[in-house]
Amino acid sequence: MYKIFQSNFYKFYFSIIVLVLIITSCKFFKKNNKDTVVASVYNEKLHGSETLAESMKSARTRVLRASERSPRPVIDTAFTSLMALLNVNSYQKGAWVLHMLRYEIGDELFWKGMRNFYERFRNGNAVTDDFRKTMEEVSGRDLKGFFNQWLWVAGEPDLKINLVPGKKKGTSDILVEQVQGELFTFNIEILIKDQGAEKIVTVPVKDRITSFNVKASPGSEIIPDPLTKLLFRRVEK
Repeated sequence: MYKIFQSNFYKFYFSIIVLVLIITSCKFFKKNNKDTVVASVYNEKLHGSETLAESMKSARTRVLRASERSPRPVIDTAFTSLMALLNVNSYQKGAWVLHMLRYEIGDELFWKGMRNFYERFRNGNAVTDDFRKTMEEVSGRDLKGFFNQWLWVAGEPDLKINLVPGKKKGTSDILVEQVQGELFTFNIEILIKDQGAEKIVTVPVKDRITSFNVKASPGSEIIPDPLTKLLFRRVEK
């Protein structure tokens, strides 16, 4: 179907998986992998957002466990066996990259990009950059940094997340520290439970340590990523 017969398969296998998921989604996820993004979104439409969240949590657990054993990038040039590429990185982490991209550019633009990508490259050749460029076209954004950190960099963000008293009365600072080697750029949502009230704030992160001031008492409870939108590992205090 795809006419893809090139030796440097690693350069575009991620795009192949995207095409396979789109074109054969029903048969594929029923028989092979319930944690792919299409299967998860199908379950979201059928059973609600909580089902999607549980599916992505399960996929995240598998990705983090695999990364602890042997951290490797999704696009891994060290592999010489094509079958060896069909692993947790290809499926579960690949699904997570698409899941995060969906939130990065918005649901409507994400699915428009997926449809455009399919229409443009069905029965043809595609590389990962083709998928990135398609998404950049529909979103009007430069996504090189996003694709680079999630596909070409081994591992995921390892985060220490704490709430400390702020300088102003009645405020607190959310401290997010990246403890892994290479820094990532991302947004992380934090659910704050303060004296019976709840709110979600979005913290933009790009530095080693990020401080984000919020109106909340220092004793408030914080829950990172309550809606399961980010692939990360929380590190103990």
